[in-house]
Amino acid sequence: MVQLLSSRGMALLKRAGPRAASSNRSCKLVVRAFQNGSEHQSRSSTKQLGQEQHNAELKEQAEANGQAKVQFQLPHHVEWGQDVCLVGEAAELGAWDVGKCIPMAWHDGDVWTAEAQLQQGAHVEYKYVVREGEGEARDVVQWQPCMNLGLTAQQAQVTVRDAWEGEHEVHPGMLPVPPPPAAKEEAAEEEDPTPAAAEAAAALPDAPAPVAPAVLAAPAGEQQ
Repeated sequence: MVQLLSSRGMALLKRAGPRAASSNRSCKLVVRAFQNGSEHQSRSSTKQLGQEQHNAELKEQAEANGQAKVQFQLPHHVEWGQDVCLVGEAAELGAWDVGKCIPMAWHDGDVWTAEAQLQQGAHVEYKYVVREGEGEARDVVQWQPCMNLGLTAQQAQVTVRDAWEGEHEVHPGMLPVPPPPAAKEEAAEEEDPTPAAAEAAAALPDAPAPVAPAVLAAPAGEQQ
């Protein structure tokens, strides 16, 4: 189109003079601006298409990897009548809908646990929510105040140990629920007593040695 305008413009320049030349330059500027805009739009479309293709490849890879069994563990104290649930962006975690969240089970020591089947190799974000009430009509008391937690389950079985403040640990395999703090302290004292306990045990007096009963000799002339 530019070449066509240029050839016609050269012919018009010879016939119409300076006014036609000015009109021809304006046409060239309009065509050039149109071409630049089309080129920018083409680059944006290519970039968006590349991102969509990348996301599709990640999804296909996650589906090919299969399912991962994930156990979530969260130590957190709540008031009587409240519980904790797990919600996240994945459909298996409710798609951020608290009404579809995964209820967590309570264990000694205020440790909450839940299990979910997630796409192995796919990255998901999630959070914990405190609720109160009974049945399905439960009210949200508090969302976990930290940023969204993230997880990419690389193994077939994964244990996630989180903290309400946002600390996050991922371990391969299914780990048992940690014992309550009191049980940990008792076990530690049995294995390695504190210095105070060791000193108190050392200060105790030794038990007296057992004494054999005395045998009296019979007087002379008496028969036993």
